[in-house]
Amino acid sequence: LAANPTILAIEPHPTAFAVLQNEARRYGYVAINIACGEAPGRAELYDYGAQECGSQHASLYRDVIEKTHGREASPFQVEVTTLDRLIEAEGLREIHLLKIDTEGHELRVLQDARNSIARGLIDIIQFEFNEMNVISRVFFRDFYDVLPNYLFYRMLPNGLAPMGTYRPTTCEIFAYQNIVAIRRDYFLSKELVDG
Repeated sequence: LAANPTILAIEPHPTAFAVLQNEARRYGYVAINIACGEAPGRAELYDYGAQECGSQHASLYRDVIEKTHGREASPFQVEVTTLDRLIEAEGLREIHLLKIDTEGHELRVLQDARNSIARGLIDIIQFEFNEMNVISRVFFRDFYDVLPNYLFYRMLPNGLAPMGTYRPTTCEIFAYQNIVAIRRDYFLSKELVDG
């Protein structure tokens, strides 16, 4: 890794972004107030009402708030860009770790990072796969399709468990889980150097 890596934190929610921006100033990273999705423009982001505005459950899917969490959703208009456009605008030539936590929208973010993925710019991707993907109608198979040159692991308390070849019976588990996808050639280069 670079001696002084650049850290970008993306947050579309206006309330959460205000907190993030203060933390960014304090710890020396860059905060950007935008959502990543399938096309540039504007979208509605849904969250709880005024008492819990800026929650970790905010989603581009109303049903994440209303059906999964059983609460009334409040919409916010947010600006959206694609990850490819953001990477280009920021002049990034390599990304060591991309962490995505978009409450069911992870696949859409990756689908519109196709160019960056194809060019091998992203070494490691961490994302969630859980009941939010029922709302967004996304299967784990879709991640294998959009990341064909990556190895998949479940993040467990004691390390990473390899997921291996896609199998519906072991991959399509709609329970809370963090997934780590490592680009094959990056993994092999590190294995040769470190192993």
